[in-house]
Amino acid sequence: MDMQIVRNNVAFERLISEANEQTVVEGEVALPGGIRDEAHILHTDARLTIDDTQILSDRVAVNGTVIFQILYTQGDAKPRALEASSAFTHQMPLPGVDTHARLATSGDVLEARSQAVSGRLLLHAALSINARALMHTPLAVVSGINSLPGLESKTASVSLTQHVGEAAATTMLREEFDLPASAGVQETLYARAYPYVRKILSSNGNVEIGGDLSIDAYHVSTLPDKPLTITHHTIPFEVNMAISAAEDEEVNVRIGLKDIAVSSVDAGEGARVLRAEGLIQTTASASREDTVETLADAYTLTGDMVQLTRESVSPVARETSTQSVQSGKLMFELPDNAAPVRSVLAAYINPIVAESNALGDRQRVAGVLHSTVVYLPFGGDAPVSASADTPFEALFQGALPENAWISVDVQEVEAAAITADRVELSYRMCLDADGYELDSASLPTDVTTQSVPVSKGGIVIVYPGQDESLWDLARKYRITQESIQTINPNLKSVQPGKPVLVFQRQRA
Repeated sequence: MDMQIVRNNVAFERLISEANEQTVVEGEVALPGGIRDEAHILHTDARLTIDDTQILSDRVAVNGTVIFQILYTQGDAKPRALEASSAFTHQMPLPGVDTHARLATSGDVLEARSQAVSGRLLLHAALSINARALMHTPLAVVSGINSLPGLESKTASVSLTQHVGEAAATTMLREEFDLPASAGVQETLYARAYPYVRKILSSNGNVEIGGDLSIDAYHVSTLPDKPLTITHHTIPFEVNMAISAAEDEEVNVRIGLKDIAVSSVDAGEGARVLRAEGLIQTTASASREDTVETLADAYTLTGDMVQLTRESVSPVARETSTQSVQSGKLMFELPDNAAPVRSVLAAYINPIVAESNALGDRQRVAGVLHSTVVYLPFGGDAPVSASADTPFEALFQGALPENAWISVDVQEVEAAAITADRVELSYRMCLDADGYELDSASLPTDVTTQSVPVSKGGIVIVYPGQDESLWDLARKYRITQESIQTINPNLKSVQPGKPVLVFQRQRA
């Protein structure tokens, strides 16, 4: 009777390829007022949004926008702000990618700067761009053999994860806030914002994400010795998305800021109101873990020997997107050539990550904090700024996979002058990470037969090798495990180097 191979069709996600590259985006914009008055740059900030991606032949084109926010003075002591954007396209190699792949991309601004030249601002941003391509992969695996006399076999359960659904939503948040009279707000310049995720709930094909959009708004102030002031605000948000996910399926969520806009208006009787609009982008993906029964091994007691053909695969075990926050402080020391501090107006911190690694259940991140302090100097009424680099090391809750993309941002910076040349900065450091874990499996995909040489029968004394099991001995001598235990009644488990009696049948 012919052998009948039983197959089971399975599917899993595998990594096709990934890439991390750096690129530079440059632009320019005209300064209001032309070239009559010289502009002094106090600080340049930038954020990156990825608008879409295009799959090309073994490549992917990432299209995005860098939004610059420049704080400066021009002609007088009044702080001014200018926002400008530069669109970009960056192509990066992803061998094997095609239109059937599922793409994940992310980006971060490593450095931003601007220069005033002849009535224009020259803009420069160094970016880090990440891309990853995953593929839904079907495979027919052998789960059993029928109609083969004298067959001995064992099965194994293999867990395979596959992507089952995804959803995306863009949400506009609007809120108004009463500005305290003590802030002396005359005009609102711009804002920086960061979305914090507080909860993720998934049930009945729906995912609910809740959190806060934290906003730092920068204003021109009428207060003496404080021409620039900062107010902090929070907009709570809740995003609901339909997604093809069952109760037991894992949902992975990523959230980012696409845009932030603020303005202040006179509310009467000396009061002012801040109007804030924030645009956040939320993506969610669902995955399911399937348990598949496969044929782990097989042999025959007589006749031709069966041989399993195996395929080694590295399926994605799980995807992870996490957010973690750590508070910190640092002592900012002014460079030797900087004017002494009379009054601190604002402070910015840009983390430059040099290394990241897991330490137990935490993630260690180390690098340099590039800090800029905007202040009024003694003997002057116009704001100036100074920058310095400080080494840092932070531990965040939750260890990350080695391949994780991490982005570290610093928000809610508070500055207090300790002396004329030292400023204490307190801040919240925010880590966003996106990664995956790979599994490994050797799956049987076919069964063949081959003839075996003639052997004499008789009792053999066997000295098992390291990691040899009772199954291994039975397979080697083509007998049942029960027959070995029959002539070795005290045998409970096979021990390396401990003799075992085996009765081998003669094979013609």
